[in-house]
Order: sequence, then structure tokens, then C-alpha cells
Amino acid sequence: MNLNDAHIHVGQFNDIYTSPQEVVDFMQQAEVEKYAVMSTTIWTENYEKVLHEMREITELAPGNAMPVLWLSPKMLLKGKLDMMLHSGIKWYALKVHGNHPWSINGVNECAIIAEELQLPLILHTGEFPHCEPNVYRVIIQSHPQEAFVLAHCRPVDQAIAIMQECPNCYGDTAYTPFPDVREIIEAGLEDRILFGTDYPMQKIHSPQGNSLADYKAKVHDDWKVMSDEQWEKVSHLNFNRLYKL
Repeated sequence: MNLNDAHIHVGQFNDIYTSPQEVVDFMQQAEVEKYAVMSTTIWTENYEKVLHEMREITELAPGNAMPVLWLSPKMLLKGKLDMMLHSGIKWYALKVHGNHPWSINGVNECAIIAEELQLPLILHTGEFPHCEPNVYRVIIQSHPQEAFVLAHCRPVDQAIAIMQECPNCYGDTAYTPFPDVREIIEAGLEDRILFGTDYPMQKIHSPQGNSLADYKAKVHDDWKVMSDEQWEKVSHLNFNRLYKL
């Protein structure tokens, strides 16, 4: 089975650290071929550490680990974006998380940067009203040549509506309940949904659990709500098309 994961993490999250080696070992155990990886260390604004993690993970898993540059308002304000972009790391996408204090103009600036770099822009959705897909609708519509990914697709009705309206908009299934995944598939969007897991958040939120078992359960749950042909698209073909692999 070919499997790519469009949404995983490395780095510091609260008081838990997930090292590049731990991520690579886990992805090998889970039999994941390629994975878009973003560093939660960005919450500390330690840009040098983020770069160190990305260099290490790409050295450990060349051709498999695909770095995503997680942007923050402070990064742009401090003029650190050029340092990140010219670090020698090949970035595959940019990311914006609404829990950073972004204004709508700030998110639009990130979309302009992503478009200039010809990289997809991943947008965190859900949890809070200021992170919902509808907040980003006008930006997605204003940049029809830019590819956007609605991470988590929450709330699912908003994500579906925007993906139906905007052919440049994708979604991922990271922490998306499988009934919502089924709803996305039934809406005819199997060409623009990417399998994702948000690893290692399962371990962080349930430290006594078995992360590998949880991961495999996520694969099973997503797969069972669609045909094998649809799963081929969701599990890796859409990912490959988005990232021009």
C-alpha cells in the first residue's frame, strides 16, 4: 500500500519534545513513504532550532521527509523570513495557524508570499471561530492560482463548501473524524482531500496510548469510508499531484 501523510509534526509542543529521529523511526514503522512535516517548535519562536530540526530530519530521511515552513507574525515582523527561506532547506509548503495573532491582512500577505514562491499554503482550521474555513474564503478566492490546504477540514460543512467553490482548495484529514471524511468523499471531493494524521499529537493527548496502533486505526477508519479507487487518490495520488512529485 502506498501511503503519504500530508500533516505531521516534529519538535517542541508544550513540555513534550519529539525528535527528528523519533519521527523518522515512527514513519518507517507505520510504512509511510512521504510526509509533509512542520515544526511545533515555532511556538517558541526559536527559528534556529526549527532549522536544525528540518536539516536533521531531511538528512535522516532524504526524499521522504518534506519540510513545511510554519510562519508566524513575529517571524515576519522580525525580518526572519529571508533567513528561513535561504537556509538551504527545500521547503515544500508554507503554513499558517490561526492561534498565532494573525490579522486577515497578515494571512493574505502569507498567501502572496506562497504564491510568489509557488508553494501551497496550509491553513489550520477548527477549534475557534477565528480559525474556521469561512474566515479564509475571500483569501482563497482572491488567489485562484495559489493552492490552499484546509488542515483538519473543521467545521466540515464550511470546508466542503469552500472546496466545492474553489478548485484551488484542498483539505487534509488530520484529526478529522471519519464521519466527516465520509461526508467529504460523498460530496465528490476525493480528488482534493489528502490523508493526514497530525502525528505525534495522539501521543501528546493520550500519553498512555499506543501511537502506532492509533495511527493504523486512523488509516483503517479513513479507508473504510471510501472505495479502493478513492483511497488511492486520498492516500497518495492527490499528495503527489499537489507537491508535483
